[in-house]
Amino acid sequence: MRVSPRRLLQEDFKDQPWISRLLSPLNEFIGQVTSALSSNITIQDNLRAEIKELEVRTTDVPIKFRCKFPERPKAILVGYVEEVSASPSVLTAPVWVHWTWDNQVVTIQSVTNIASNTKYRINLVVHYA
Repeated sequence: MRVSPRRLLQEDFKDQPWISRLLSPLNEFIGQVTSALSSNITIQDNLRAEIKELEVRTTDVPIKFRCKFPERPKAILVGYVEEVSASPSVLTAPVWVHWTWDNQVVTIQSVTNIASNTKYRINLVVHYA
């Protein structure tokens, strides 16, 4: 569904003199909602989630990072993985992380399906309730 905003004008409410104070903030809100719903929703600004970018080797685990929100994440999803090298190899299996949470700190216990002693850049999407 495509959003088609319409600005509200005072002329549309001729018999309501009080409406002029309401129209400006209402039109601004309509504009912001239209912008958000037109492919401008981001994980960082609009969802209860955050993106963490880590550089890891299998020998680096466990890896700890502090969470943005105080509650335990519902899920940590691997968003993007790339080998950090001049000629990166192709990953042939999905990469997963095993993690634990304690007092607003996530500990990555292991990273599956990456080569030992090779450095990778991994983007994680940390999703909260």
